[in-house]
Amino acid sequence: MKDGVVIEQQYRGEEVETFDIKKPGSLLDIPIIILVNHSTASAAEIVAGSLQAHNRALLVGEPTFGKDTIQLVFDLDDDSSLHVTAAKWWIPGLYPPVGENGLQPEIAISPGEDGSDLILEGAIQSLIDQ
Repeated sequence: MKDGVVIEQQYRGEEVETFDIKKPGSLLDIPIIILVNHSTASAAEIVAGSLQAHNRALLVGEPTFGKDTIQLVFDLDDDSSLHVTAAKWWIPGLYPPVGENGLQPEIAISPGEDGSDLILEGAIQSLIDQ
């Protein structure tokens, strides 16, 4: 894993662009738990995946959506839209890549059938256990 790299992306025909941490924060010892589910996608996956890959956060919940592309959206006259994939992104050191199966939480918990929020309860318990 490249130290301090948050994400890399590449547009077709262009060089890989790297986005890294410019200055570490002051709260590096505070535990972080990120709640994820199948709707966690795009920027939320980038943040969660990068923190997970750097062993900075614990993911609790369900596997994420698995979106690892950047799309351009063109609105058409009939109120429909055309989505064109323009680039791909990845988190260095994260395997398998996000797009294969989404991010895999360290603590897998599905929502309760009775409407209870078992994912939130699991996250709270994980913080208590730390």
